[in-house]
Amino acid sequence: MISKEMYELLKRIPRHPKAIAYDELNKICEKDIFEIACEAEYKNCEYINISGLLARDKGCTLSLTEKGQAAIEDYERTTHNQKMVEKSLAVSRIAMWAALGSAVAAIISLIKMLI
Repeated sequence: MISKEMYELLKRIPRHPKAIAYDELNKICEKDIFEIACEAEYKNCEYINISGLLARDKGCTLSLTEKGQAAIEDYERTTHNQKMVEKSLAVSRIAMWAALGSAVAAIISLIKMLI
């Protein structure tokens, strides 16, 4: 799975054939994206296409590949699933405490009936 920083960068890059200039993308992001963009371009990632050299020049444009789009979708699906699991655990805990309270009430009622 990609990192949150990589996700934030890839999310802002348009899909091919559209492209965004490196300078424009760098202005949109809060921090310098050079290292993250280099990591996204590596042959083992291939998340973005870069026209020209990524040397922080003004003529460089970036576009998202299909592999990059798949990485974005995988990140979103994974984070959504993690949130759903956390919510399910919270509901399970509430149900456990409710069942425990019900059991205690049943035991108290049973004791009162016996006395």
